[in-house]
Amino acid sequence: MAEIVPAIIPHSFEELEEKVSSVVQYVDTIAIDIMDGIFVPTVSWPFDGGDSYAFQNMIDGNQMLPYVEKVEYEIDMMVASPDDYVENWIRLGAQSFVIHYESVSERIREVIAFLKSRNKKVGIALKPREDISVLDPFMSEIDFVQFMGNDNIGHNGVTLDKTVYEKIRGVKEKFENVTISIDIGVSRETASRLVEAGATKLVSGSGIFGVTDPVEEINFYKSL
Repeated sequence: MAEIVPAIIPHSFEELEEKVSSVVQYVDTIAIDIMDGIFVPTVSWPFDGGDSYAFQNMIDGNQMLPYVEKVEYEIDMMVASPDDYVENWIRLGAQSFVIHYESVSERIREVIAFLKSRNKKVGIALKPREDISVLDPFMSEIDFVQFMGNDNIGHNGVTLDKTVYEKIRGVKEKFENVTISIDIGVSRETASRLVEAGATKLVSGSGIFGVTDPVEEINFYKSL
């Protein structure tokens, strides 16, 4: 059975809290996509200005992420310099981080080492256009690999690039026991094939929060 991880692109703390509250009883992990408008064109909270003060107030006041005692938070760092921001999210209670290879390729070993020194899980994310061989030097140091389902990251509702199936198979063949996550393009139409290819973790934003009954969708993915 694949793990299902609802993904949230928040534009305020209130939106984050509302979406988390709707699924927290049904999953073990929730992903928060953070975007700075530099690494990806989209901007999310806390980078979008209007509500950024709430984020700083959380850090200054030692306030944790909502329901942090009930769910593990995974932070997808779609930012130009993830090492500048991970400490803040650790303070808020995040336990797992996705670092995009393209965002920090020259410093990725340092970022991994820092997160592991803080006892956090860390995964490397690749876009379809990136060669899976770049993972080879780091596989003994990371907890999972995350494939982005399309080169166009940072948006909800993007379709799956079909080359990702082969990318997943390639990593599974080389590293049989690795956890493989897929984010973007996870749907009822693609999920079973992604699991057959070797994905063990399905990350979905619009596929869960864009439907009438998110809990029904979660249960469907869990059944695969």
